[in-house]
Amino acid sequence: MLFRSDVFAFVRTREDSGCSPNHSPDPAKERLLIVANKAGQSRHLVLPLEETALAGCTVFRKVGPSTGTSPVLTSGKLLIEEPAEMITVYEAW
Repeated sequence: MLFRSDVFAFVRTREDSGCSPNHSPDPAKERLLIVANKAGQSRHLVLPLEETALAGCTVFRKVGPSTGTSPVLTSGKLLIEEPAEMITVYEAW
C-alpha cells in the first residue's frame, strides 16, 4: 500500500477483494493492516483504499501496540498518524 524509506504499510489477508457490504468481522476473511515507522519522528500517512484489499472497510481496530491516535476514514482514504519508531497492527472490516 505504501513504501517509503522510513515508513511502510501493507495488508495481510487471504483474499484481495474488499470488505463485505455488511461490514461485519469474519475470521475467514481477516484483514490486517500493518503500519511501521522507523523514523525518529511521527509520520502522517494518507492511504487510499479504493481498489485495494481494504476497499469498503469502515472499521479499523488496533490489535497491536501503539501510542498513537486512532485512524480516521474520510473520502475513501485512511489517515494515520504513526508514532516514531513504532509498528501498529489494525484489524479491518
